[in-house]
Amino acid sequence: MVYDVILTDFAKAQLDQIIHYLLYEIGSSQAARNVLEDAENTKIRLSHLAGSLKLCEDSRLRLLGPP
Repeated sequence: MVYDVILTDFAKAQLDQIIHYLLYEIGSSQAARNVLEDAENTKIRLSHLAGSLKLCEDSRLRLLGPP
């Protein structure tokens, strides 16, 4: 079964901050591209593995429940 992987607003903001840092502070578009590709590949892998993982132990996220 394939699951939808949903990023929280906080996770999206963190990714944006990392990309901004790599592009404008470090000046490395290649590093920014690598991080984005890794994030996308991780989402794809998680979508296939999600059913075999245990529930999140973070109480805030657990309260959200399954989609």
